[in-house]
Amino acid sequence: TPSFSSHYGMKLQGLFGSENEGKTYNMLLAVWAQFNTSGGPNVGLDGDMRFMGESVTQLASGGTETTTKSVWGDVHFVYNSQEHFVQGNLNAFVNVKVDDHKLFYGKLPGNKMVEAEFFAAMAGHAESEKWYLKIGTPEAKAGAIFDLKIKKSEITAYLMVGHGLPNEVPSPDPGFMAMLNGAEDGFIGGSTSSATNKAITYSATGIAAGVLIKDTFAFNYQPFYLNVDAIIGADVNITQDDKRKCRESGNTPGVDGWYGSGQLYAGIQGAFGIYVDIWFIEGKFEFLRGSIALLMNGGLPNPSWFYAKGAFKYKVIGL
Repeated sequence: TPSFSSHYGMKLQGLFGSENEGKTYNMLLAVWAQFNTSGGPNVGLDGDMRFMGESVTQLASGGTETTTKSVWGDVHFVYNSQEHFVQGNLNAFVNVKVDDHKLFYGKLPGNKMVEAEFFAAMAGHAESEKWYLKIGTPEAKAGAIFDLKIKKSEITAYLMVGHGLPNEVPSPDPGFMAMLNGAEDGFIGGSTSSATNKAITYSATGIAAGVLIKDTFAFNYQPFYLNVDAIIGADVNITQDDKRKCRESGNTPGVDGWYGSGQLYAGIQGAFGIYVDIWFIEGKFEFLRGSIALLMNGGLPNPSWFYAKGAFKYKVIGL
C-alpha cells in the first residue's frame, strides 16, 4: 500500500446534539484535508449519528412496558488524489426493544440494517474505469426483522451497480429450497442445491438486484398449535462478462457479452398438531404437515431459456 508523507493538513470537527445532553440525538461530524509532500490534496468527511428514545406505557394489568428505540450509523467519504479514487461508506443500524424483547432490528450482525459502499477510480488509477455502488450483496442482504413473537417477518434486499458484480443470479434461499426439494424435517429425499447449482464469480459489469421476504407465524392455543412459514424471493442480473461461458457450447452468451437472467420463487409450509402432556407421554403430535413451492427462472438472449419446478407435499398423522 503506498504511503505518502503528510506535509500539512486541517480538520474541522463538531459535536451536535439535543438539549437534554444529547440523549435524544447526537452526531459527530468531521471534515478534513491533507496535503502531502508529493502533491494533493486528500479530502474526507466522517460522521457518526445516533438517535435514541424511550417511552413507558401503563398496562391494564397495572404493570408497565418500556420501549427503547435506537437508530445509529456512520458515514465516511474520501477523495484521494494520491491514489486517484473516490470512496464512500455508509452503515445504518436499528434496534427497537420492548422490555427485553427485540421488536425491530437490523438483519446483519450487530443489528446493522444497511451496509453501502461507493467507489470510483479516476485517471491515473490502475483501474481508471472501475466504479461501483453496492447496497448489500446476495450473501449479506440489507434489511430488518420485525418480531411480534407470534409472528416474525424478515425483509432483505440488495442492489449492485457498476463493476465487480456477480455474473449470475444467486441460488434461492435455502429455506425455500428445502420446501422445493423435500429436505425438510418430515420429508425424505432431495438436495437443497439440485435445482440451481451454479458457479458464480464477481467479474461482471452492469446491474444486479434482489429481494427476499420471509414470514413466520406460530399460533398456540392449548392444546393445539399451528406453525406456518412463507418465503417469496426475486433476483435479476443484467451484466456483461466475457469470461462467462455456456456450459455445453463454451460460447459467450448474450450480445457483446451482455446477458440477462432472473428468477422468481415462492413457497409456504405449515404444520398443525396437538401438545400432549399426560403421565409418561409428553411432546408434540402432528396431525397434518404440508408445503407448496414454485421456482421459475430464465435468461436471454442467445440462448433464451426458461425453467420451472414446482412441488406439493403433505403428510397426515405421519403417513
